[in-house]
Amino acid sequence: MFEISGLTHEYQAQTVLAVEKWQAGQGEQWLVLGKSGSGKSTLLHILAGLLKPSKGKVKIKDTFIESLKSSDLDSFRAQNMGIVFQKPHLIQ
Repeated sequence: MFEISGLTHEYQAQTVLAVEKWQAGQGEQWLVLGKSGSGKSTLLHILAGLLKPSKGKVKIKDTFIESLKSSDLDSFRAQNMGIVFQKPHLIQ
């Protein structure tokens, strides 16, 4: 279902996420654990295409999402993903 290779992400020249290789197949379930600031949300944002990685590749369903144009990424996300955000941004 997804494959990550050579993934890194940096904020202000500091590496906050580094994943050499990780893949998950259809129907597999994974738990991502780590202390605050360890890059869990960054990883999920990259997998959802909400954030572009500093380096590396993210392949979902045979599509490298980091190379998609914004409008194509929106379409891909609409057809292939469901996202539940940590904070209810639309609720007052």
